[in-house]
Amino acid sequence: MFGGMLPAIDDNLLPETAAAYAENSFLYSGALRPLPKPKVLHELVNTGSAFVYRIPKDYANADYLYESHWIELPSPNTNVIRSQVFNDIHDRYYFFSDAGSPRYNTKARILAGQPSFALGINTPTVPPNVVPSGGASTIVPTRAYVYTWVSAYGEESAPSPPTVVTYKVDGTYTVTVTAPPLSDQGVDRNLTKYRLYRTVTSDAGVATFFFVTEQPYTPVGSLTYVDTADDAAISFNGEIESTFYTPPPTDLVGAVTMPNGMVAGWTQNDIWFCEPYRMHAWPAKYGQTVEYPIVGLGVVGQSLVACTAGYPSVLTGPNPAFISMAQLTIFEPCLSRGSILSAPEGVYYASPSGLQLVGPGNIQNITREAATKDKWQKLTYLTALRAARLGTAYYAWGSARTGVFDESAFEPSVFETVDETGSYIGILIDPAAPNVGLVQLKSETPIINVQTDPWSGEIFIIKDEKVYWLDMVDLETSLETSLWNSKIFQTNQVRNFGALRLYFDVLPGSTPGALGRVKVIADNGVVAMDRPIVKSGQLMRPASGFKADFWQLQLTAQVKLKSVQMANSVKELNAV
Repeated sequence: MFGGMLPAIDDNLLPETAAAYAENSFLYSGALRPLPKPKVLHELVNTGSAFVYRIPKDYANADYLYESHWIELPSPNTNVIRSQVFNDIHDRYYFFSDAGSPRYNTKARILAGQPSFALGINTPTVPPNVVPSGGASTIVPTRAYVYTWVSAYGEESAPSPPTVVTYKVDGTYTVTVTAPPLSDQGVDRNLTKYRLYRTVTSDAGVATFFFVTEQPYTPVGSLTYVDTADDAAISFNGEIESTFYTPPPTDLVGAVTMPNGMVAGWTQNDIWFCEPYRMHAWPAKYGQTVEYPIVGLGVVGQSLVACTAGYPSVLTGPNPAFISMAQLTIFEPCLSRGSILSAPEGVYYASPSGLQLVGPGNIQNITREAATKDKWQKLTYLTALRAARLGTAYYAWGSARTGVFDESAFEPSVFETVDETGSYIGILIDPAAPNVGLVQLKSETPIINVQTDPWSGEIFIIKDEKVYWLDMVDLETSLETSLWNSKIFQTNQVRNFGALRLYFDVLPGSTPGALGRVKVIADNGVVAMDRPIVKSGQLMRPASGFKADFWQLQLTAQVKLKSVQMANSVKELNAV
């Protein structure tokens, strides 16, 4: 069987099926075959885009990748979350990025090319003006009024400061509210109305705010309302729910979804939670703080994993009001936000010592036996890693980074403004398939981003100003070239191998006349044979006239290699 790399083990001491080096190889069947080449799926309209989100044309056939609408965004550090509300009539999408403050939009507006809105509704800062008049009662209770702003989509702000008045129980109360800034009225917050609340005091002396009315404040509406309802009527209305519905912080750089309608985001050392199923409301009372700066978040089950620049933390709970947090005791800093990958078995992320897997209350280095710390750090560019889930595998690439230099400091046309360090190499790791081990990935052009499509689970790769699709169903029609070096075999006595055969299947995507090459390497790098692969089962004769103790095979192929046989002589080979 052909296996993957185990860089932690010396090339002479590897298991017989392991590779000293494996590149662009698909090894799940035990045969050696190349990975498929990604297919062009979408050409970027904004060529500088580093993140895409696909909205299917038909939700019922969401895994059909074509005829979709594409959202293109500049920062690879972006999260897009669809509304947690079941059958949301507005079909809202929410955007979190390190390139700007959180925003949202509806599908209809996105398809129409209309701009997004700032997420959250600002709290009114001016208390209502209340003027009582009339009435004949001698009972003079105290009541308070507040108001909230409401968007066109029913998203409500926290209440204004209260105005407290003491007047006759049967009096008339004229309440006037102050209009919000023009930017909030539709341009950026899409506010269309306000809600008025007032207190009703119970027999136990507890005052509670109850809904009074909802009024538009468009040009045809009024910012003044005359309240004549008595307490008995008002107490049948609903209580105010938005007391703590403050907007998210403007520097919220990312967010992830959790069960029960929860969404968690982060800023520096702080973790924020939205009110369940209300993405516009992020009460400060739900906040949690970790010791080290947060690199990113992942989710496993009902647990949130905070991957930080120091110790990771795990937060667990069914509701933002009941979240418990535990800092794990192993110091494993997360090196890149893009390396964080949530999976059923836990949250993966890249640390300096290996690929970490965090579950509720535990952490393990799943590459510890396969790659030592020095070898791990040479496999790919960890600080710019971008990962996606390929079946049960961790599939990741180093990525090019834009904006790493200040273009105003020099002439951009003269100096390179994109850092492509490490963006040509990646890694495939599958802890569920020990035979696969580690496989090096290589690209001829720099990788910008790697993503998992949330609608289909397919992997998208951004490079060459295009979105590519890694189609793992169509494995044979368009192929990379696999490179596989065997372990270094030490014979029991010095010898010369005189015969070799390879058995393989030609795949539809193999390049005619360039199926691959086989190289036999002896002591001190002496090339005993370097021949093209032409025909399955063809007899090949390595060079004679010398003997060696150590032997290694190097296979470059666009075919499915099933067997390699090598012996001292043709007669011995025929007996295999």
